[in-house]
Amino acid sequence: AEVAKAVVQTAIKESPPQQKAEVAKAVVQTAIKESAPQQKAEVAISTLNTIVELSPIPKESKIDVANTIQTTITEMANILPSSQLDTILPRIAETLTNATQVVESNISLITSITDTLNNVVTLPSTTTDTIENTVTILSAATSLPEANTENVSSISSSVTTILNAAENSAPELSKNLTTFIKNTPLSAQDTASILTTIASFSDSLSAPSLTNLTNTLASISTNLTNELAEPLTEFLTTISESGNLETVAKDMENLNHINTVMSFNDPEVVQQLLNVIGATIKTALGDEPEEEKLEKQKAADNMISYVGRFSKAHELAAMKMMEYGKNIKQRKDNEYFKSKR
Repeated sequence: AEVAKAVVQTAIKESPPQQKAEVAKAVVQTAIKESAPQQKAEVAISTLNTIVELSPIPKESKIDVANTIQTTITEMANILPSSQLDTILPRIAETLTNATQVVESNISLITSITDTLNNVVTLPSTTTDTIENTVTILSAATSLPEANTENVSSISSSVTTILNAAENSAPELSKNLTTFIKNTPLSAQDTASILTTIASFSDSLSAPSLTNLTNTLASISTNLTNELAEPLTEFLTTISESGNLETVAKDMENLNHINTVMSFNDPEVVQQLLNVIGATIKTALGDEPEEEKLEKQKAADNMISYVGRFSKAHELAAMKMMEYGKNIKQRKDNEYFKSKR
């Protein structure tokens, strides 16, 4: 362990910034593979703590991080087979090293990452795949465009919230989140915004609905652009604030409509569709004058008709999304009249 620690320290110090993570991963990989099974955790703990020691965080904070690493890796070694440790531990080294290199790296980021890792190994329903997926998510997050302490910490915290909200579904949730973050072309800020929004729904959604929603996120990941991130989160938030997100999300057929609309080959049109459909649903539920509601309804109908010139499938999906609002309004009206009886 001491030899590995010294090698890691020298390798990281002497490597250029853009190569530090890859060097740390390679050195830890070699050290782990050459260690006896019972020593792998000890070697990993020593080398990971060396990476933290070289980071720009306060000395007193490094003690808390070291304790989390000790607990996490020890537990991980009890769960994972030796062959999987050979793969995962070097990737954790890479992730932590990347984290020390992001813009304004500080204790909150390092703590967030180590806490998320510690959380996943202690989940009652955790599996080897759940752990591996979480490492992949965190590793990808530190490498996203425009990654900094604030947005990567937010991604890490959101992952913890989502996995904890539906513990028994953690393996499937982690798989969906991995697909999303590996495939998305979004910046770290927009990725963080979407995951923060999904995490905010976690308390109000059942495990199947939360799983369906993350499944949809994975499906649309390649079609997302930075321009679409905000309209998508606002649309989902509108449905959530109406109290109907559980109804929509528990049926994958509903979410498939969103998937279809997001696949339209003109992102600007998709952005406008999300905006006008969301606005129409919001006004249908509000107290705006009737003429304002009709105006927004007409704008949405025109936009949907425009899409229909190119694809009937996308037109139908958009029309189905419009029905979310009608269904919500009908349900609220029924509840109102029932309360007056």
